[in-house]
Amino acid sequence: MNRDDVIDLLTIVSAADNRQVTAPDIVVWHEHLERYERDECLDAIMSHQRESTEYLQPAHVIQRVRAKRNDMIERADPDDRPHMVGLNGVPRDRYGYVAKGENDEIEYPAEWTSEQRLAHYWTQIENRRDSEALSAQSWDQTAPHMPANADVRANCMRHIRSVLAR
Repeated sequence: MNRDDVIDLLTIVSAADNRQVTAPDIVVWHEHLERYERDECLDAIMSHQRESTEYLQPAHVIQRVRAKRNDMIERADPDDRPHMVGLNGVPRDRYGYVAKGENDEIEYPAEWTSEQRLAHYWTQIENRRDSEALSAQSWDQTAPHMPANADVRANCMRHIRSVLAR
């Protein structure tokens, strides 16, 4: 959601509770709500205004959006749930949640602490998510590419400096 969407939402909120919306309010609400969809937030605001007299805060909106998303996941077919939460390839239970009781495919070293095993587990999930995103991505000119590594950036900078030196 962009800043203009937040302004629209705060206009709706201020119409209901007569609050004065200032520039810092817009910044704070944008920081909290930028990762959510405008329509989801609008639904959450409207339902809050229908059901509660409590002064609306960003946390109220976030709680309602998350509750609606969780409800959608729980109502979905168990076979579709892994695709809804975006962690394909990670072992899941019949409800679509990460199956933490599954045996690890990797034998961890005996000296590793539980924190090291947990960190490695989440690294695996991130790697799978990244590899799935890369495999699903079409490599045409409009698709975003992965950032360059340090060697590629260094070579580019050498080339740019040589062109500028001419």
